[in-house]
Amino acid sequence: MNTPTTHSRVNEFCSPELNNSTRLSETALNRLTPETTTRWRVNRIFWIKDAPPNTMLMCHDQRVSRSTEPEHLGFRCWSGDVEVDVKSPITEEAFHAMPFVEQVGFLRTWKPNTSNWDGPVREGLAAIVQAEATVQSVCYFEHSDRLTGLDPLYSTALVRGFSEGLDGKTVSNWNSFWLFATWVLEQPDPDTQIRDDFSGNTQLGRRWQSCRLEIARLVDAILDGKLAPLL
Repeated sequence: MNTPTTHSRVNEFCSPELNNSTRLSETALNRLTPETTTRWRVNRIFWIKDAPPNTMLMCHDQRVSRSTEPEHLGFRCWSGDVEVDVKSPITEEAFHAMPFVEQVGFLRTWKPNTSNWDGPVREGLAAIVQAEATVQSVCYFEHSDRLTGLDPLYSTALVRGFSEGLDGKTVSNWNSFWLFATWVLEQPDPDTQIRDDFSGNTQLGRRWQSCRLEIARLVDAILDGKLAPLL
């Protein structure tokens, strides 16, 4: 009786068809080349490659370098074009190019399309406002009374911009900021359902709380001499 040929086992990552007690068919043997085995192992371990020990990962990296096909991209093949960050309706450069009056008008009139989760939202525009208030901190600070009536997100972004941009600057007109701060403190701020434009979810909160905290931090830094001195 002929003794069947014994084949060396494929390592622990071999396919279910090969990792069993049955003998390999001639067709399977013909397909099982070193190149195809390497490619298969690379794809097989992709989904768990962050979990195995370092010794196993070293072997995986070596196989990736020898493979004649690129490493499987997994979910990155469709998620690469999806932006999960919040968007602004205007670029930082375009907003900066506007005159101050037009900037304020844009902040007062622009409204997000609440039905479009992937579109621009107020949080994205607030980031642009904070960047501009940082660069133009003295101008914005000395005309901040003209910024009353804005959405709490934009008002909070303004004060954060002041905190970032006023270091080492000299401010000649403080009355404008005190008028702005007084207006913020006068706004009713009960607990209410706040809607997140990006996710569409709502949660209980206070719309002016963050802005008031930022004003308190800014004034505290000024009194401690860490920002523009009081004149």
